[in-house]
Amino acid sequence: MPAVGYGLPALTPPHRPLVAAVDRFRHSARHRALSGVSGGCQLECGRSRPCRTCRSRPGVHRCLRVVDRRARPQGTAHRQSPGFSQAELVSAYTLCPARRHGSADGVTHDALSRRRPMVLAIRDDRRADVRPLLGGARGDVGAVRASRHEALASPYGAAGARGLMKYQVRDHAPLLAVSSVLCIALLIGARLLWPPPPEPGVDLADIPYYQLPFGPDDAGLPRPFWPSRMQTENGRFADPAKIQSAADCAICHPREFEEWAPSLHAIAGRDTVYERAVEANEDLHKDGIEKARFCEGCHAPGEVLAGRTNRFKSVMPSDAETEGISCVMCHTATHADPVEGNGALTLAINEGTDRLSNPLLLAAPRDHARAFGAKETNALIAKGDFCGGCHTETYDTSMSKVEGRQHVQTTHAEWRDSWYAGNGVTCQDCHMAPDPAAYVRQIRSGDLAKPERYAHNFVGANYLMFNTGLGSNLTFLRGGILPGLSDARNTELIARQGEATRALLRSAAGLALRGSEVAPGRLRFGIAVQNLGAGHNLPTGVIDQKYMWLEVVVRDATGAEIYHSGAFDATRGETDPDAVIWREDFIDADGERIPDHLTFITAAISHVRTGVPPKGEDVVRYDVAVTSDATGPFRVEARLWYRVATQEFAYNTLKTDLVIPPFELTAAEFALPATDEARQ
Repeated sequence: MPAVGYGLPALTPPHRPLVAAVDRFRHSARHRALSGVSGGCQLECGRSRPCRTCRSRPGVHRCLRVVDRRARPQGTAHRQSPGFSQAELVSAYTLCPARRHGSADGVTHDALSRRRPMVLAIRDDRRADVRPLLGGARGDVGAVRASRHEALASPYGAAGARGLMKYQVRDHAPLLAVSSVLCIALLIGARLLWPPPPEPGVDLADIPYYQLPFGPDDAGLPRPFWPSRMQTENGRFADPAKIQSAADCAICHPREFEEWAPSLHAIAGRDTVYERAVEANEDLHKDGIEKARFCEGCHAPGEVLAGRTNRFKSVMPSDAETEGISCVMCHTATHADPVEGNGALTLAINEGTDRLSNPLLLAAPRDHARAFGAKETNALIAKGDFCGGCHTETYDTSMSKVEGRQHVQTTHAEWRDSWYAGNGVTCQDCHMAPDPAAYVRQIRSGDLAKPERYAHNFVGANYLMFNTGLGSNLTFLRGGILPGLSDARNTELIARQGEATRALLRSAAGLALRGSEVAPGRLRFGIAVQNLGAGHNLPTGVIDQKYMWLEVVVRDATGAEIYHSGAFDATRGETDPDAVIWREDFIDADGERIPDHLTFITAAISHVRTGVPPKGEDVVRYDVAVTSDATGPFRVEARLWYRVATQEFAYNTLKTDLVIPPFELTAAEFALPATDEARQ
């Protein structure tokens, strides 16, 4: 903005008020040079004239300029300025001592001799005290002719603005009072008469043929999502048209989307293994589809919340409903019950998605942050209890043959009772660290500092879903490619996630020799399986499918194998039945083992061997016979293997001969002393 006069901004008509600027400065050589007349005043009109102020108070010069226009002293003709009519021009007044233009009490003030500029609007002849106009700042008072309609500005900032408001309100108080009463009355009337906005979400009655075979709860209220314990904040179904997919969130959060996309959370409801297992269970009962809400509540919450776990599906699935555990499913959670489990989360999904639109995001980004909580706005999302809402699983009569209540997955309880929870290390710290394996090593070294940032990778233990060596079979197992990703980018992200998954698995366990004894014809020793890096048991989760076993080979000095336990048949995909194995078995009503995760007919749970607790170990004892031709020293080779599913499960659910390969968690070799007594 160009300057006019001494540092005063040019005000562009008609968008700026008509103002006059009072510049005060000492009568000096600089003034004389500017004025062109010794002891005189150079006005903007170009006319030189001795200053009355200078004559009355030597050494002090004050003059008044009209910004954006030219003016002559009082009583002279005005020069028309561009953009202003003759009627808008005003006279330029020379401020003199208060005896000429004084305050109402006729007192002379020293304010006029200050060296600070004032900007005043002058239009009529009404006299006003400057004190209320300038807020009384620093005692600068005087009398000027002030405008009733023009804005008045001052270098005194907010104080001057407050003073101006007092001046304006005083003159219009009656009108303002009446207007205020009328406005308040109109607002109250509008609030009373305006219909309330519809409650977000979909009512149960609006979903055709939705079945509730399990009856109401103890309070007599319907349980639309049962046997899943998931519920919404307002008790209504989610509106399928408003549930945002992760691809929508990727517009503003691309990094988080690409971290999440290859994870198991992203495909929890669409991977082929899960879908086939659910279908097999649904076929076991007349209310199988309704019972499947137990599974879908954690694996496909969008399907459950939108009312699609129903025999009659009136709405086609959106991207959000096929994405498994997507952004909105975690970021709208307000409550979790890790003891109850089975999806015991309360989601404010209707309230959150009702505020999702680009204009609202731009207008109120903090409201969006609160509705879709991050750890800064929702403490729950950073707690291990939040994960426990789904990573605690129990069976009861509503969805199985179990009498009473049977714990199946106790991952949260394992962590809750561990050293990790006691020292403030949460599930998120390890599984959402940018490099989970590196963070586990950091914890093992004694450094408990939190990650600098949390990634949405959710690195876990399912190495199979990241085995790019499976080629097209991997795409089949993962249920296709998520919306928002190309085939090439999807393969790249899966490979990166696979590396992180394998590194995390290798950081979890260790092996150690625990005592050895050499007796005539016998070798006795113990192998300790150590849980070094997991904050829960090894293995954990629903371990009727996921299991761990120990392979041990004993060799003599020539390298000949004299003992082998825990071998894996890579052709048939079968594990040595005599191997030491950490697994639980589902048992049906006839006492037979259920090999293919048929939850709805499970009557009991039997633990073959309980998982190794955090920072604990499980010692396996071996007693090996040594033949007479074996010579020492003897060498023990131990390998700890992990597998995500049994071969029977693959056959029965996938209907394929694809062998589920195992993953080697850790391996070690130990030497045993050589003695003649060990030979028969």
